Amino acid sequence: MKKILSVCLAGFATLILSGCAGGDVDDRLHDVNYLVDIGVNGMSDVYYECDSGYSGFTGFNGDFDFDSSGDECTFYFDPANDTTDRALFIDNGTVGVAGLPYSCTYNTGSGLTPYSGITDANGHFSHVWADGGFYINDTCTIRYP
Repeated sequence: MKKILSVCLAGFATLILSGCAGGDVDDRLHDVNYLVDIGVNGMSDVYYECDSGYSGFTGFNGDFDFDSSGDECTFYFDPANDTTDRALFIDNGTVGVAGLPYSCTYNTGSGLTPYSGITDANGHFSHVWADGGFYINDTCTIRYP
């Protein structure tokens, strides 16, 4: 009887403890948004990094991955990403994403002042860049609540 009880307790303990191993569970809520210009043209090949671990270059349509349960994504612009209007928007594929806090900084050599705000009803998050184009390492960070 003691042997059966010992085996049962060992089996029960194994079941309980195996759930505590942590594992490779991904708790992120994957979503996709688009970095686009005023003509809703995707801004491709812009490098980005998100606190959630998503990173890479925006796709052909400006698509990038992020964690919709809360994330902070920084986009690194350079002259190759320059557009004619340089007014940028975050879009969900249908409409602009409003209400996202953002902050943008210029390359330290530009002498221009950083700025921040909240995306408007159309997802607009930057004014027309006063520097006449992107410097290497101009950045904008978008915060998803």
